[in-house]
Amino acid sequence: MSPPSLAQLTDLPHELLSQIINPLDDESIYAFTQTCKTFHFFALPLVLSRNGIRIIGPDLVSIIGPSEEGLIALRTSLFAPSLQRVHFYPSAEECRLFFDLRMLQMLLLRLPLISHLTVLYPSYQGVVDSRFQGALLDMQKWSVELAALMDTALQKSCRDLQIYGGDNLFADPDELESQEWPALKFKALSATASRKISSFFFFSRVTHLPKTSHSPSRSRLSSLYINSPMLLHPYLFRWTQSRLQTNTRSLTHLRFHDVRSSTWHQLLATLTLPSLCLFDIVTTHQLVGGSGVALGDIHTFLKRHPSIKVLNLSGINFPKPTPKLRNPIPTRLRAVGTHPKIIAWLLRGTAAHLKELKEVTITSEPGDFGYDQFDEALEAVALCSRMDAIHLHFNFVSKTGLHKWFEKHLSNPTAPSDVVGCIGNLTRVTHLTVRTRHWMKMDDRDEPVVQAFRLCSRAWRKLIWRNNFSLLKTLS
Repeated sequence: MSPPSLAQLTDLPHELLSQIINPLDDESIYAFTQTCKTFHFFALPLVLSRNGIRIIGPDLVSIIGPSEEGLIALRTSLFAPSLQRVHFYPSAEECRLFFDLRMLQMLLLRLPLISHLTVLYPSYQGVVDSRFQGALLDMQKWSVELAALMDTALQKSCRDLQIYGGDNLFADPDELESQEWPALKFKALSATASRKISSFFFFSRVTHLPKTSHSPSRSRLSSLYINSPMLLHPYLFRWTQSRLQTNTRSLTHLRFHDVRSSTWHQLLATLTLPSLCLFDIVTTHQLVGGSGVALGDIHTFLKRHPSIKVLNLSGINFPKPTPKLRNPIPTRLRAVGTHPKIIAWLLRGTAAHLKELKEVTITSEPGDFGYDQFDEALEAVALCSRMDAIHLHFNFVSKTGLHKWFEKHLSNPTAPSDVVGCIGNLTRVTHLTVRTRHWMKMDDRDEPVVQAFRLCSRAWRKLIWRNNFSLLKTLS
């Protein structure tokens, strides 16, 4: 008779095992994870979570302000190759910029496939770039390493790439006009060399940049979201322009948010994306008539992209006098959101050709804003007579003059059709959504605006009034 086998630590229920492991320090738990696969897969996520790294699903990892030890443990873990989606929020310490970037690069090199990569850098108070005010870091060199990181993701079939933040990482080119910006060269290694470098750094604590080749044939990028000035900075502009051209056939969504750049003209005037469906240039402030993207560059870009179905624009430098748009662009447009002047520019005279247009969003500007500009846009929307139903959205971000504009329309809701901008003329608008900031109380007078506004048009099937975060009123 064989003696009964002794129970091992791994045989314990996970609840009891957790009670044993939780009080231990990270170093002790990490030592446990090296003893067997069971402990590795059970205990290592605990160590990682204590160090800013969470394994959210079988293929998703969220890295937020990680420790150096946590990054090393993650890149050497057994479950790292199963990851396909990476959300990376590096440390806010300037001295960690190179280390964190290189650790992420090494992690990505271990992944057979990457479907989604999000990188969000914090905003730094002072300029980090050594080309400005005696800062210590060579951000030109760092930008080459960032480009290599993004190339690694693209080479591994990344479909969704999102880059955020990084304000003040690079010196402002406008303040360094007297200096000549060197053209950065993004060197490519063979696949064999890349694998050798990768295997070397996997077993090495020393962190140098493992450069990778960029293979256009493997690029499958469909969505690029740039919420960072870095990618249009002279350090990285050529990389961005080149990779957009490489992915011209696969790219369907291109979005820029709060990107200040002097290179918009160079980008928009040369870019052609035949599969593009969604295009956004959005800033926190509309900046119409101020410094922003030139309307002429937007016009040129739209003419080359009739495939666009969803268009959102702000921060556009709108010239005076108002130019006329003679050719409808783009004709497949289904949804558009922008400043009222640009709505009028897009729709007036070409609305009859936009047979698929279903949604229009008109947005005001912060501060002093002339709400009579909304009348120009409403007049253009009223021309959309070929549409069966239009969903109209008002985004009010300034209260100055808003009550006066409302009262003008509420005092004469049944005005004849020749009254410019009259809301009663919007016979094709079946749904109206009004969005305001949380501090803008519209029913603070004797006549409640919400109820009275509902009577302006018989065509409306639904009026939705939204405060910044919560739904205030729904009238059906």
